[in-house]
Parts: sequence; structure tokens; C-alpha cells
Amino acid sequence: MTASDAGVVFVTLDDRVLVARRREQSFDALGEPPEVFAKYGRGPGLSRTHAYWIAPRGELRRAPLGRNSAGSSVASARSGTRVSVQTVLGRDVVAYVAGPDEHPRAFVWADGNEPLALSEDASTALSVELVAGSPHPRALVLEGGLGLSPLHQRTVRVTKRHLNLGPDEVVWVGPGAQPLTELSALGLADGRAAVFLAVSRDITRFGLAYFPLEDGGALRGEPDWRLYPNGIDPAPVVAEHLCGGDYVFYVLPTEAMPRSPQELRVARRGSTGQLEHEEILVRSRAFNDISVAAAGGGAVLSWTADRRTWGAFISCP
Repeated sequence: MTASDAGVVFVTLDDRVLVARRREQSFDALGEPPEVFAKYGRGPGLSRTHAYWIAPRGELRRAPLGRNSAGSSVASARSGTRVSVQTVLGRDVVAYVAGPDEHPRAFVWADGNEPLALSEDASTALSVELVAGSPHPRALVLEGGLGLSPLHQRTVRVTKRHLNLGPDEVVWVGPGAQPLTELSALGLADGRAAVFLAVSRDITRFGLAYFPLEDGGALRGEPDWRLYPNGIDPAPVVAEHLCGGDYVFYVLPTEAMPRSPQELRVARRGSTGQLEHEEILVRSRAFNDISVAAAGGGAVLSWTADRRTWGAFISCP
């Protein structure tokens, strides 16, 4: 599932796109049996007109929103990974992960163009995120490795007909990431990007690393950390522009013990980059995924936990 201003968008195992419509602060339930949905999965990437997702058989697919359609296949992709979408010059630009388990790579695609590789042949791409920029978006690619996980950046130059890539830059090298580790990032008004990544800080500590990337990709100093009582996997985190500010939603264990209950929290990114006004939104035994989208007067928040998918409308402060 993925949150949108219209409600919560689902993709079924047979590749149909369904929407649980929002009615102000409530949602329409879907009249579908549980077996049509995957028990675990990554939600689709959304533009204003289309949904893009990775099918279990390893295909990047797309379908128009608002239609109960299985859509069409775009390219081969890695099952279990997430799609990132930005719309530039009226074109949907889509980043995704594909390739063999040993060396998955990140790619970027737009209608009318062949996919372009964002990462090298011997890479191990875990997660890719497209960040809005002016005039061009940038792609952030997190690699997995034994002990170290580089974070790469490339500018994606978009024209009416073509895609061109800027140079590949390593902007940060973090501790080893896990197969389910995902990054989240926001483009900021001043041309920078804010990056959020739940990962091990060292052999005994785990938490949320957050830091700004300058317009040219440079990281000044070390990331700030919001340490967790214990490590969790998956450790969902998502950031969004909401209510005139930048907010990050993240899941952490309530205490330092195996199988600890978990909490979904929200914090605002302050003017100096620090996380402020942290609040607990939901408690559960375990969260698999979270998603948030700006909507008039607030935000649509959705999460999967306790074998169900939930939706809530959160009003602005």
C-alpha cells in the first residue's frame, strides 16, 4: 500500500490497482478477500496519473490510477524492492532496482527512453530514491556491503525526450545495511536534500541517521542520530513535506529486549536540521511498512501491522 491525498492505494497479487478512498477523515474499506494481497510487500510509487510497482515475478509495472487494471510491463526488476517516482516536465521518471541477487543495480526510466543504469555492474543496490531538485532531480542509491554501505548520488537530467546522468558520487559511507534497509529523502527549498536512514551505527547501537546533502552532494560533518533502544528489521522510515514543514515518520522498539513492541512516531525537522516535537502516533507488536502523503489540512498516514493495513487522517498542528 501507499498513501495518497485521495486515500490508500493497493496493488494485488494479480497486479490490480485498488484505492481505499478517503472521505474527509475516514476511509472506504476494500471489498476484497485477504488472499488477494501479499502478506508482505512494498507499496507502489505514485505520480498524479499512474502507479508503478514491482510485481512478485520480477517486473516493473505501471497502471493508470482510478482504473481496476493490471496495467503493463515496463522492464525487469528485483522482486521485493520499492519504486521511486518524480514527475519532471510532465514526464514520470521512475527509479528502481533490478538484476541478480548477487549484484542488483539501480536503474532510472521514463516513457520513451530505455532504462539507464544508476549503479555499476558489481554494485549491490538495496534502495533507490529520487529527490526533487531544481531544475533536475537527483537519484540516491544505497548499497549493501560487508561492514560498509556507500550512499551514491547522481543528477538525472530530464528533457522532453531524453534522460542523461551526471557523474556518480559517493556522498557518505555508513555501517553495513541489511537487505530490508531503505532510505528516505526530501528535496529542500534551498537546493539541498535531507536524508533519513535507519541503520546500525556500530556493533552495539542502532538508530535513525539523518543529515543534509548540499546542492553539489557534499555532506558536512557526521550525521545526527536518534538512537533506538534496540535494532529492528525492517525499520520503516518515511519523510514528507507537510503542513508547512518537513516531517519524518519512523518505527522504533519501545524497549531493549527481543521482540519488543514497537511505536510509530513523528518528529518535525527543525531549522537547524534537528528532530523536534517527537510524538507517539501508534503502538503495535510489529510494523512492516508506513506511508504518508500530504492532503488538504493535514496528511494521510497508512501502515501495515498486526496482519492488517490501517489508514488515518492527521490534521496539521
